[in-house]
Amino acid sequence: MRKYHLADALTALEIIMAATITGMIIFGGSADVVIWLFAVGELCDAFDGICARRWPYPDDGKFRWWRVPRTVQLIEHVSDIFLLVACAIFLVVRSSLIIRVLTVIGGTTIAAICFLIEVEIQTDDFYLLQPKRAEEVILWRRKVYLVGIALGVAFLIFSTSWNFWIKLGCCLIGIAIGLYLIKKKADRLNNR
Repeated sequence: MRKYHLADALTALEIIMAATITGMIIFGGSADVVIWLFAVGELCDAFDGICARRWPYPDDGKFRWWRVPRTVQLIEHVSDIFLLVACAIFLVVRSSLIIRVLTVIGGTTIAAICFLIEVEIQTDDFYLLQPKRAEEVILWRRKVYLVGIALGVAFLIFSTSWNFWIKLGCCLIGIAIGLYLIKKKADRLNNR
């Protein structure tokens, strides 16, 4: 395997993690395992873009349908959504009643907000006529998306059989890491 295949392998692994979680919804499984599958899937999602930028495919004239920009975007979105939806469905099907209710309310709210943002930015003129506003809206969509992921991870952690203090500690560590990563990403976007 060449280095430029690494991004595709990570995306494929993310899809495999989502499919495994889907299997656990159907055939049964514990949140203790799902949280690790989700963590691996999210790490793959975090690093596939970095790998794709660092080790791009060579310009050798070969046609690669999975590397066409629109196809790459589609695969990236589908793999991300598949992983998140699989975890949300797992929480709704296999968790306690309070986690089920919170997942449905939180998931519906986040989905509605993201849908409204998508509707606003889908016009071609939006990017051309208002590039600064488009960038702001896209950053807000990312923030809403991150809040949704954070809530989902917290719900998943509290669905495990771990000790309460371990659950709370994991959530606090996750919040600290998330805030650090958001700051790093904001710094990187501001330095462009």
